[in-house]
Formats: sequence, structure tokens, C-alpha cells
Amino acid sequence: MNQRISFKELFERVERPITVREDNEYSCVGVRWWGKGAFIREIKSGINIRKKNQYLINPGDIVYNKLFAWRGAFAIADQSIVNCIVSDKFPIYRLTSNSINLDYLKILFQSPALASAAEKLSTGMAAISKFTLNPPKFWELTIPCPSIDEQIRTVKIYDEFCKKANEIINASDSLAIKYLELPKVTAYHLAKSYTYVQLRNIGRIIRRNIKIQDDVSYKQVTIAMNNEGVRLREEKLGFEIGVKNQSAVKSGDLLFSRIDIRNGAIGFVPDYLEGAIVANDFPICELNDNVSKRFLNLYFKTNGLRISRSWQPAKQ
Repeated sequence: MNQRISFKELFERVERPITVREDNEYSCVGVRWWGKGAFIREIKSGINIRKKNQYLINPGDIVYNKLFAWRGAFAIADQSIVNCIVSDKFPIYRLTSNSINLDYLKILFQSPALASAAEKLSTGMAAISKFTLNPPKFWELTIPCPSIDEQIRTVKIYDEFCKKANEIINASDSLAIKYLELPKVTAYHLAKSYTYVQLRNIGRIIRRNIKIQDDVSYKQVTIAMNNEGVRLREEKLGFEIGVKNQSAVKSGDLLFSRIDIRNGAIGFVPDYLEGAIVANDFPICELNDNVSKRFLNLYFKTNGLRISRSWQPAKQ
């Protein structure tokens, strides 16, 4: 049976406090869910950073998001994270034990078992994004700790699996693309005989203004180009959102980008983004009851819309 080891035996807390200067720019780091790594979330001028007490993070540091540890927000900072900053919501540690291989640790950070353990140790309310794994509880987390040789073997097997999976995905891409294009082509040719109408004739632009609160978490949406639809951009606490003039969206709303609609940035809000927020760059269109959203969603992906975007028509 594999031995388990606690985080208290593996890490030590690191604090490199700095005071943010208003005339400097800072690379602000976030941590993706499900062990997908740390990343530079944005570069901000010091004057726009609300909390002036921040912490430096560097390559090799272990970091987690206190509010989303229960969703696997653990990471090892890579070489792109140099002299960046995090808030006190992201405690920093360093590995002090030679019992764990870092590549093996990266795999464990993606484990649902670790996220589940963090959930059990977290306190607060997930519904308002205050479900927190505080540093004292972080020490209580444990992970499997076989021999270093076994860890290296596990990493090798994992890498081989990922390589094979990517080969299968790449091999099937061309066939999948052709298959997915069939309904688009069909919709385009069927729609040729229909009457063109402008979007303004099948719906109306609305706004659902909301007041951004500093201690509440918000899902921010964006619209992918090339007709890839509406998706979650990121989830932020209110104090981290620079533009406070936001609007709430509902499932089924039609969103488009004022700037990139020519490049296919248009789509419908999916159910899981009900209540998310958007800025003014993404107008919200509420369609008339007699409009088929399924047909529009398909037509938006056709070459017909690409040709006619300059005057923003749709077909009914």
C-alpha cells in the first residue's frame, strides 16, 4: 500500500510582501481550476490595483486559490511566472522535501481526489464564493507518496497516455471537421431562398445593469471568434473587476461583439452561464418569440453570415 504524506511534511510557507506603487505595472497571477496551472491573468497599473499589499511569486513556487481549492486550484509556477504578484487569496509555498517529484506533484494537482479533500476542509458558503481553504487547513491535505522511482514511472505512463490521446485526437480532427461542416453547409443552402432581415427586426437590444460588489464572485463571459459561441472567460471577485459598468445575461440571450462580429463573435448564452456578466462591448439581444434560436445558432456558423456581416443581417 502506498504511503501518504501531508502537505505540512512537504512544504513551507513563503511570503515576499511588496507594496504596490501606483506608477508601476504588475503582472497579476491567477490559478486555473483542476490543476491546470498558474498563469498571468492580466497586467495592471499600480493605480488600478485596489489592495496595495501584494506578494511576489516566482518559478517553482507552489500556489493555490483559497476560494477555489475545492475546484482543484493548485499549481506549480512555471518559468513564465517571474516577479509577478498575487493577493492574499493565493498563499505561496515551496517544496522542502525530496520525497516528491515535481512532475508527479503536477499530476496529483489535477486529481479530483485532492479537490474533494480540499472541499471537506474548506469552510464558508460556496453559493456566494466564500468557500475557503485557509492555510492552517492546507497543511492537513495528504497525497500518495510512493518511492521516487515509482513516481517517475507514473509520470512516464501519464505522459505516454497524453501523447497517445493527442495522436488519436489529431488523427480524427479532419474527419470530425468534415462531419461538423455538413449541417452548416446544409443550413446555408436551405437558407438561400429565405428573406433577409436585420437583427433589429427580430429582437431588441437590452441591458440588465448590476452593481458590482467587491466581495462577490462573478462569472465573466466572452464570445469566441470563428463562430465558437459564448463561453466563460474567467471568474473574479468584484474588487478584481476594473470596469464596474456590467450587465447580467440570461440563458438564451444573443450576444455579439461590436468589434469582432465580422470574425464570427456572435452566439447564444448557454444554460450554465445564466446570471453571468458582460461589459458594454457585448450587446445583449432579446429575440422575439417567433424566432428559432436553433436555426439562428446554426446559421451563424455558415459562410452565409461571413459574407453578409458588414450589415449584420439574419434570416428568419
